Amino acid sequence: MFSDLEESLSYIEKNGVQLYGVVVTGPVKELLELQEDAWISHIRIGEVRLWNWRD
Repeated sequence: MFSDLEESLSYIEKNGVQLYGVVVTGPVKELLELQEDAWISHIRIGEVRLWNWRD
């Protein structure tokens, strides 16, 4: 178990960690249109709630 952890830490220390992401809110229909953009590699729709814009 610890040898796997040591190996993993060694790899991270050597190569680093890079995370890229963004959280966006808005109408689901419009967010799904982003899939057509070439620079978007993955979209995941999380919680979906109806929003009353008049409140």
